[in-house]
Amino acid sequence: MIDIVTGYLDSWRGSNDSTTISVEKVKEGKMPTVFLINGFYSETAKDSSEWMPIVNKLYPDSEVVLVRWKSGNIINQMIDNLSGKAIYSVAQKYLTQRALMLASLSATSALRAISLPATLAYVTFTLSQFGYRWRKSFLETENASRELAKIINSESKYDGCILMGHSLGAKVICHTLQKVTPSRVNHAYLLAGAVINKTELWCNLLSKHNNLCITNCYSSNDLILRYAFPVGVISKIPAIGVSPLKCDQSRVLDLDVTPSVGGHMKFKCEKLAITLAEEANSL
Repeated sequence: MIDIVTGYLDSWRGSNDSTTISVEKVKEGKMPTVFLINGFYSETAKDSSEWMPIVNKLYPDSEVVLVRWKSGNIINQMIDNLSGKAIYSVAQKYLTQRALMLASLSATSALRAISLPATLAYVTFTLSQFGYRWRKSFLETENASRELAKIINSESKYDGCILMGHSLGAKVICHTLQKVTPSRVNHAYLLAGAVINKTELWCNLLSKHNNLCITNCYSSNDLILRYAFPVGVISKIPAIGVSPLKCDQSRVLDLDVTPSVGGHMKFKCEKLAITLAEEANSL
């Protein structure tokens, strides 16, 4: 029921636009082109500056393109929060009236009696619609990757391009590598990857792309991927953002960046840029 309500709100906001992704050149430069893909709730983000410490350390002369996809946005979340508060208010008013009518309680006693149920109604709605948005964005990575693969395949200048993705952006990269023409992508950087860590999947991608190298940055400080991700995907297999890929170490760099990052949203930082630059010749 909550999913139906939230889906209706999406439709009312016009979020069912057929456009899957948009790409914006944020820096002129040489080849290889660096594609940046953000994660959950980044749909309206236009600023790529937080990526630039990493890009400038590794590919200072490269063209840089920001990929925007239907990952959800904070405006919708705010509207949902207001909807949740409205539900809380209605539930509180209804339950107060019922408590007064059925138990002849004072207004103060009635309010105290129903405050917990009303709060639970609000919390349940908020968590449910957040879960709905997460699942929707998780599934949308497939559509985004299909369009990104078409773009990479469409122009020769993207031959040997670089993909950098954070959180669900890493899942977009995973799907893109499955769809793009072999050997079009030279290096994939996965930061706090919200992708189930299946060794066979990554080994197959490396077999398909003979020149592909993968750098997987993971951290035990990422509490979101350690605790929320398994619930969201209903799997006991950890995410790549908290565990090494353990696949063809000659072309995969599993980088434990726990000392460099403080949490899921802290990966795109100067410390990580320095660490990556120091490890640049490892592959």
